[in-house]
Amino acid sequence: MQVNKIVHFMLITIITLVGIFLFTNKVNAETTNNYNIAIDGSFDDWVDKPKTDIFFDYNNGNVTKQGSFLSDGQYLYIYIDMDPYNKGHNYRFQGSGWNIQVGNNITSLSFTVDGGIWSLQAGQKAAIKSVWSWSNQNPDQIFINQEITGATGFVASEKSSNGWAYHDRAEIKIPLNGFLKILI
Repeated sequence: MQVNKIVHFMLITIITLVGIFLFTNKVNAETTNNYNIAIDGSFDDWVDKPKTDIFFDYNNGNVTKQGSFLSDGQYLYIYIDMDPYNKGHNYRFQGSGWNIQVGNNITSLSFTVDGGIWSLQAGQKAAIKSVWSWSNQNPDQIFINQEITGATGFVASEKSSNGWAYHDRAEIKIPLNGFLKILI
């Protein structure tokens, strides 16, 4: 079945992470079962995980974010660092515009932070209270448009080295069956 092949392809090879302003950066999804990632807002379990630099065409390739999308076949684990090189960009966590592409199908994930991202102060962390999947392009009908139940996550904020800018990081665990119709 064509849809099963596409879903299998996604889990083994490519997940595309698209930031705001439609700049696309492809990320390979790892499929090992032993990540030992605890979704607790401390991020120390992401140190040895593969990450991809995310940059935008409007800033001449200056890296402003870093992400990791990993899948064990049951969950999608996401790590986002809004200022990985501590440049003091003051970019708060971006809760929308994270696109996943499988073949010609695209869905966008949106995250809502408990209390709102702008109320989060340095040294604090907040739960991600909801995750939504909205298909932008879904010719094979593999994505589900809905709030994803069973998703968990945290956003934590700290001050950048310049003393005034915020440095936000997030980690999220999403059940694949929350946004994919068919799992292998």
